[in-house]
Amino acid sequence: MSAVKIIAIGDNVCDKYLSRGKMYPGGQCVNTCAYAAANGVPSAYLGKFGSDEVAAYNQKILHELGIDISHCRHFEGENGFAMVTLKGNDRVFLGSNKGGVAKEHSFDFTQEDLEYIKGFNLIYTNLNSYIEEDLPFLHTAGVPIAYDFSTRWTDAYLEKVCPYVTVAILSCAHLSAEDRAREMQKAADHGVSIVLGTIGEDGSYVLYNGKTYYASAVHADDVIDTMGAGDSYFAAHEKEAKAQILEWVKAEKPDLFIAGPAFNAGRYGYACATICKAVQDELGVKVLTGMYEENPGADLRNSILIVATTNSAAGMRKAAPAMAKLAMKIMKGEALGASIEDGYMNQGVRVNFFDKERGSKRAVKMLLSKLADKPFTTEYPMPSFDRVAPNPAIKDLSKATIALCTSGGIVPKGNPDHIESSSASHYGEYSLAGVNELTEETYETAHGGYDPVYANADPNRVLPVDVMRDLEREGKIGKLHETFYTTVGNGTSVANAKKFAAEYAQKLLKAGVHAVIMTST
Repeated sequence: MSAVKIIAIGDNVCDKYLSRGKMYPGGQCVNTCAYAAANGVPSAYLGKFGSDEVAAYNQKILHELGIDISHCRHFEGENGFAMVTLKGNDRVFLGSNKGGVAKEHSFDFTQEDLEYIKGFNLIYTNLNSYIEEDLPFLHTAGVPIAYDFSTRWTDAYLEKVCPYVTVAILSCAHLSAEDRAREMQKAADHGVSIVLGTIGEDGSYVLYNGKTYYASAVHADDVIDTMGAGDSYFAAHEKEAKAQILEWVKAEKPDLFIAGPAFNAGRYGYACATICKAVQDELGVKVLTGMYEENPGADLRNSILIVATTNSAAGMRKAAPAMAKLAMKIMKGEALGASIEDGYMNQGVRVNFFDKERGSKRAVKMLLSKLADKPFTTEYPMPSFDRVAPNPAIKDLSKATIALCTSGGIVPKGNPDHIESSSASHYGEYSLAGVNELTEETYETAHGGYDPVYANADPNRVLPVDVMRDLEREGKIGKLHETFYTTVGNGTSVANAKKFAAEYAQKLLKAGVHAVIMTST
């Protein structure tokens, strides 16, 4: 676990996607905390919350991520938000409330706040946080301050802010090389130790101790949305991606190649496992990755070393040390023990190991546990496969009741039961009584794993209520069942999916349903 602790002081907003009827938490400070937490770095957020649903939602998400918000301010009024829509595949910002309560109220930092802040190794903030007047006080904490100026600075603003800043971040993509170098030097001349100048797709520059360093960016063509870009690219262009990565790895001549952890991100997990196997097989380099046991990439567990993780990045604090421990063992050339000892997924290989108790004693304990219907873990698990015999065909569809179910996330407008966009913890049950078709005014998708534009424009594309009503009127089916069941398959564990199906299958049987059409994305 990292010994570094980061506190972000400043903005929190929600991006309201009008085209999707959804909102997503954000703000540079909140995002910084979220990314830090995902990478095992303890973080805290100190900002200003309003009293509306946006504020409540942001606080809920921060709690779920394990981010400390105990020193935040709370005011009556609107939380910060921005309005966003999609024009084709491009995100278009329609406006904002300029931070809401954040611009209307000051922080009024106290000595107690200062003592709290001293417990961190870095302060992150930015020009959207209405914090300029507080920087001299925060500076007295003795904690380095990283400040994001975005593209909106002036000479006067640099002169005001920079004396209290250790790291200055300038967005310089709109500047010429000469202007970028000059502006970065201005920040350094005002006392900033490290100046970062980002230039978008062309990479970044760092000015430190009078020297400038450059780091290139990875390029992509025809970008639609950067969310999941890397793993999505790999899935669509596996051959090209594999060849490029192998070329990079070969040039570095590593002793060990690590990918992930991927947790339960399916495309990412597949990419991690596939490239690890290629590096191992084609370059002869030892490899290691990590993911949830139900990730599709885990199918390669018999070929490569895979550390078992939780199903989300919230488990990073456990995953990283486990992978590091196994990596050190590999690098030292030590023989691997049994999977149960060294924390990797069982590869079906029997390895001798010494236990405190004799095998006969352990076997008797397991037998007694089984007889008493108590949990136990076998030392020689056998593979288990679902075997589902197909039901006989329905002889007369014209008299049959047919139900619709979906993992495509179709829900009533507003997602009243708050079905998660990924890794669903529950399903929805909704009436179709009197509904002849689904419209964009009344239904939408909650699914976060595909472009929702077309599903939202015509939800029947995912849940074909309109077609089923046509078949019903034509007498080709007896009737459409008046209830449909819905969840998302995006990142949802097999265990949860089985649980959902088992529950609503019983409801369907009780209702006399003869067959189910299950749709996906």
